[in-house]
Amino acid sequence: MIRISIDLTDAQHEGLRRLAKATGKSRSKLAREAIDAFVNRYHDAVIDAVVGMWKGRDDLPDLRALRKQWDRKLT
Repeated sequence: MIRISIDLTDAQHEGLRRLAKATGKSRSKLAREAIDAFVNRYHDAVIDAVVGMWKGRDDLPDLRALRKQWDRKLT
């Protein structure tokens, strides 16, 4: 694991402290879980935003033809 330092507001620190006490989990464990949830939520949102973004477009070049131009012929 990698250790980092973050600055919390007084309210964030107090909320984290109370949640740790109520759940029996460490503040570090709760912070890791929160970061995991945040990263997963935004990762999923990014994936959802780009999936299919090229579908149905007719203004794009023929990628196979472009690729043939780029490929070097081996002799």
